[in-house]
Amino acid sequence: MTELLGRPNTCSHHASLAGRRPAVATRRVRARASSVAGVAEHPGTLIAGGVERTFRVVHPAPIEASALLLVLHGSDSDAARFRELSGHTFDRLATDAVVVAYAEAYGGTWNDARLGTRSPARERGLDDVEFLSLLVARLCEEYAVPAHRVFIAGFSNGGQMVIRLAAQAPVLFAGGAVISSNHPAPENVLPEMARPGPAPADADDDDQRDRGPRSSRSTAV
Repeated sequence: MTELLGRPNTCSHHASLAGRRPAVATRRVRARASSVAGVAEHPGTLIAGGVERTFRVVHPAPIEASALLLVLHGSDSDAARFRELSGHTFDRLATDAVVVAYAEAYGGTWNDARLGTRSPARERGLDDVEFLSLLVARLCEEYAVPAHRVFIAGFSNGGQMVIRLAAQAPVLFAGGAVISSNHPAPENVLPEMARPGPAPADADDDDQRDRGPRSSRSTAV
């Protein structure tokens, strides 16, 4: 796991970074009890790039949030499958007053930091940096999360998306974690990334860089 530190943020900046106020679904969804005691959960949608995007929120019950954690699943996955894969580990943070939001990639794969990534979002020209900026702005306002207490964690392809966010939107979060994912090789970095995010400590290993995690990390969550 590698921590990527951003800058202190503000909810108002999240909204301005995205360029517009997030569109919200008109239908209200009642929160239901989670499998973890003392927390509740509900699905949500918002419009980004003209497309309805989905996410699921697990929050303290009653709501009294001290932080927001945005969780990004790996490729060909979604919120439900990653929650199962991780053994609902992140859900349990809601018992410590953390709002946990599982964002979902369009078509199951994030438009991440790598030039070679093939994802439905990239093929359709969707901007996942915009989507996640809108989502953070909405949740920060909705749950009254302190502006400097927004964090992000990504697994595999989701980790590559964290790396892209660290380069293109570092003020979006105060800190982040990349799980089971390496920094892409220089020739495989998206041209639109102004600069690469911080590389893992073992990135000098040319055989390891851009090939994915070592087997000892492949099950890390």
